[in-house]
Amino acid sequence: MGVFGIGWMTLQISYSMLKKSEVMRIAVERIVRDDRVVRELGAPVGLGWAVTGELEEQDKGGTARLEFTLRGSKRRAVVTLRAEKVGGGVWKYLLLEVKGAGGETISCADGVAEGLGKN
Repeated sequence: MGVFGIGWMTLQISYSMLKKSEVMRIAVERIVRDDRVVRELGAPVGLGWAVTGELEEQDKGGTARLEFTLRGSKRRAVVTLRAEKVGGGVWKYLLLEVKGAGGETISCADGVAEGLGKN
């Protein structure tokens, strides 16, 4: 395996880890349930391939600054996410914006995502 292969594998692992994080899972759940997003992108709405940004998470706190893509039947969109993990281990979405190719920006950040990330 060459340098390219090792780099590609590292990138895949990084994307996979970010996609499986609690903050991403909750954000995607919130976004795909939003009727405005479904109307803009077309059903079904799904997560795209790449995720970029930073995620720092501890038991009692954390921060996330991520950008990722969504695919719908009509168009694609870019999502910008800024979140903080607050008391009780709950993620508060300070910024959760979906910007579609149609130019509309839809905000899905309405405070604390209560109960969505709990098992």
